[in-house]
Amino acid sequence: MGKLTVNRRAGESIIIGNSIHIKVKVDEHGNPKLEITAPNDVKILREEILSDEQKELCRQNGLPL
Repeated sequence: MGKLTVNRRAGESIIIGNSIHIKVKVDEHGNPKLEITAPNDVKILREEILSDEQKELCRQNGLPL
């Protein structure tokens, strides 16, 4: 599985494949936010709310949790 680490500033974006777009935004308090645009069939999850079973499935698929 590939990995890329990049620095991004507000207003900058990353494109994954042909259909996933991630844009960095900043709220009124200066906190960074990610705006993710992806096809409806792409599941987008926050790691901190995954159940133990979901985390294990991610690990089995090679995700570094």
